[in-house]
Amino acid sequence: MAVVGIVPAAGTGERLGASGPKAFALCGGRPLLDWSLDVLEAVCDRVVVAVPPGYEEAPDRVAGGASRSASVRAALAAAPEADVALVHDAARPLVTRELAERCLAALDEGWDGAVAVEAVSDTIKEAGRRCSPPPPTTRRWWRRPADRYAWWGRCRTT
Repeated sequence: MAVVGIVPAAGTGERLGASGPKAFALCGGRPLLDWSLDVLEAVCDRVVVAVPPGYEEAPDRVAGGASRSASVRAALAAAPEADVALVHDAARPLVTRELAERCLAALDEGWDGAVAVEAVSDTIKEAGRRCSPPPPTTRRWWRRPADRYAWWGRCRTT
């Protein structure tokens, strides 16, 4: 099974206030991208990074698109050998090897995909309803930055 890491990294950094692309902004003295690459290169057979136009000079770098999904598609197109794609955004530098391995392990259990999520523990209110009881949180999950993931959702595509 060929596992290819896909890293959308084509963000401009505008909301971050960075002077260049977000993936190359420094975090702990290193570009954000490098933190994710360390983990994905340890668990994947290959890693393809979708970067802003003009940054494709390094191996396994492709021009990203105008959206995250367009960048993921561009990176996937550059990796036809992929049986499995492990997608992780460069803007989330706190991913761990354990997280990546647990998502991949879900595939060994027969699942078609895995999404790292965390159980909702906060009180949630519905807008426009006064004094309404909060909806139950037992079946609610949300995606968080990689340092906060505690559960790995699994899904079937068929």
